[in-house]
Amino acid sequence: YRSWLIILGAEMKKFAYRFQNILNIRELQEEEAARNFRISLQELAESIQQLDDFRMEYRSLVDELSQDQSKIIDINMRLMYNNYLKVLDKKIEEQFFLVQEKEKVVEEKRDELQEAVKERKILENLRTKDLENYMLELRRWEQEIIDDLTIQRSGHGRQKEAAD
Repeated sequence: YRSWLIILGAEMKKFAYRFQNILNIRELQEEEAARNFRISLQELAESIQQLDDFRMEYRSLVDELSQDQSKIIDINMRLMYNNYLKVLDKKIEEQFFLVQEKEKVVEEKRDELQEAVKERKILENLRTKDLENYMLELRRWEQEIIDDLTIQRSGHGRQKEAAD
C-alpha cells in the first residue's frame, strides 16, 4: 500500500502540533511550579518541626522546674529558668507566626501549580483534538487514494476488455 503511495507521488505531511513549543514551555512551567510547591512544603515541615521542638523544650523545662520546686533551689537558678522560659515563649510565638506565613506560601504555591496544570491540560486537550482532526483527514486522504487506485484499475480493466 505504501509503495502505491510512493508510485503515485502522494504523501501526506506528518502530524505537527502547531502549539508544541508553547506546550513544552507549559510543561516546564508546571515542573517548576511542582518543584516550588515541594520546596514550600519542606520549609513548612521544617518550621513545624522547629515549633514542636521549642514547645517540647518549654514543657520539659516547666516539668523540670515543677519537680525541682519540691527541692530547695537557689533563687538565682529559678530566675534563670523563668528568664529562659520567657525567651522560649517568645521563640514559640515567633515560630508560630512563621509557620502561619509558610502555610500561606504553601497555599500560593499550590494555586500556582494548579494553574500550571490547568494551562498544560488545555493545550494537551487541544493537541488531542488536532490529532483527531489529522487522523480524520488522513483517513479521507487514504480513501481518496484507494478510490483513485480503484478507478484506475477498473479503467485499466475496461481498456483490456475493449482491446480483447
